[in-house]
Amino acid sequence: MLVGAVAWWMAGDGLEVNDARASVLSFVVSLCTLLLALAGVLRRWQGRRRDDSLSGPRPTDPVMHAGYLKQTILAAAVAGDDALSRPQLLPLSWTSAAPELGDGVPAPPVGSRIRERKRNRLDVGFRRAIRDLAAHYRRIAGGRLVILGEPGAGKSVLSFMLVRGLLEEWRPGERVPLLLSAVSWDPTREKLGDWIVRTLAVAYYSGAREIPRSLLEHDLLLPVVDGLDEMPEFIRRLAVRAVNEALARDRPIVLACRTAEYAELIGTGSPPLRRAPVIELEPLDIEDVTAYLRAVDWADPARLEPLYAHLDAHPGGAVEAALATPLTVSMLRTVCERGGDLDPVLRLTSRAAVEDALVGAAVGEPDRSRRWLSYLAGHLHQHRERELAWWRLSGRLLSPWAVIGLALFCGVALTLLSWAWMLTFGGWQDLGLNTALLAGAYIGGGFAVLAIIAWYAGDAAAPPDGSPPPRPGGPPGCAGAWRPAWHWPPSQSCRSSSASA
Repeated sequence: MLVGAVAWWMAGDGLEVNDARASVLSFVVSLCTLLLALAGVLRRWQGRRRDDSLSGPRPTDPVMHAGYLKQTILAAAVAGDDALSRPQLLPLSWTSAAPELGDGVPAPPVGSRIRERKRNRLDVGFRRAIRDLAAHYRRIAGGRLVILGEPGAGKSVLSFMLVRGLLEEWRPGERVPLLLSAVSWDPTREKLGDWIVRTLAVAYYSGAREIPRSLLEHDLLLPVVDGLDEMPEFIRRLAVRAVNEALARDRPIVLACRTAEYAELIGTGSPPLRRAPVIELEPLDIEDVTAYLRAVDWADPARLEPLYAHLDAHPGGAVEAALATPLTVSMLRTVCERGGDLDPVLRLTSRAAVEDALVGAAVGEPDRSRRWLSYLAGHLHQHRERELAWWRLSGRLLSPWAVIGLALFCGVALTLLSWAWMLTFGGWQDLGLNTALLAGAYIGGGFAVLAIIAWYAGDAAAPPDGSPPPRPGGPPGCAGAWRPAWHWPPSQSCRSSSASA
């Protein structure tokens, strides 16, 4: 419509008048395009530095910073523990791991609120369990701990519960626990302290590292590193060695890893984590699993009777073996809540087949999910990354030459349109054919160049360290580049939107 209006406006005048008008319009359009590109750059730059311009003084006391950080992490944890806070909670049991996996430091005695039945066991409600777990951890001299278990055994859940319990009982001057994913750390490029500072800065301080560095230097951080087994094998070996070297002053740390990967790590000559007891999560008792399932308020409890009958008739069978981990029990519950049919699962004869069937039924449309996940895995491999940055996907779906090709195409189209305009409405004879063709080429070429500059200028202003785009107006921990972690209290919107920890 705008192009049609301009064409109608210019149709009744000669070439000289229209040429002057076109020059002015081209200058205005080019200037607006350039200003929009610069505005995008300045907006992103200002977002990263917004913490310097917000009203209110910055607290300089590291303990005060630690208090604000604790409130931020706890607010997100409270919003993300709904599933764990159910009255029905699977009991987690653990025991000391094989002696060769540690350096001889025994696990602390069991607390009075944690019932001992030849092992350490959390079989109370969620609130009490996290408090007992935090008290259990505080008995460890030095605060170092290694959590092992098979896939799906509950290592991540136990790590989360430990962080949540320590946050609930936190006092000024104590270390703030941080749940970190080991997959985002490359010890060949980054020291442990630098990784902790970078991760904390990106998550809570808009990429600014001053405050996280101060917290680390004042020994106010407790890293709880989950997913050590997700690192490549040679990186995993370097990671444990880097932890031992970086924490030579006996600073606390908690590591979570699969048992097989950690045993292989130690067996190939890597030193264990010094002065750290090693515990191993045990398989679930089938009695606990059935008690957990019977306590759920099912819409049709009779639908699970075939499952109970199968477990009684086939002790030690494939289904019982598959239900030895909280992850598999959780998938079973999801399938039952969705009204899935368990009869095909009960007919399977191997644990792996049962687990695959439950995963497929819980995920839904397994073929499509497999295709999507395969694409994402290939994307990570192509870009040599181990952590999925969803906000980068849109910019990577196109070829690097796509923007240039599109800009050139539009420039050629605009050039041809300019030539057609001059040939249609006449007057090009006054300028000469060569001059008229050259003017059209200038118009189209200028547009293409400005479009390319605007695109890459905006791309160059992307947030540092691969941080996600800012979410304006959010509280600390959700603020991105718009609000620093000392701006408190949080709003209700973040409490309801922070669904994970």
